Amino acid sequence: MTDSIHQRKSEHIELSLTEGALGENITNGFDSYHFRHNALPEIDFNDIDLTATFFGQTLSAPFLISSMTGGAEMAETINRNLAIAAEQQGWIFALGSTE
Repeated sequence: MTDSIHQRKSEHIELSLTEGALGENITNGFDSYHFRHNALPEIDFNDIDLTATFFGQTLSAPFLISSMTGGAEMAETINRNLAIAAEQQGWIFALGSTE
């Protein structure tokens, strides 16, 4: 990977950590919706099974962390921490570009 690509990827990480890029005062779009609360007390939480199989691997839930960042030196720590979290939760962690 060229130095310019490394620099660009590092800048993306830095930008995402700066004030103003953290999503303050940004909504997720659900603010306009109001849902009726329905607690479903007749359902035992322990009876709910979210396990899934993906390419022969059993997952605790069908969740995937993918293509977060790559290439830059800072990305190694970020990806390692994301991979550890995914492994602890029984989720998939997939790398994006690793040129």
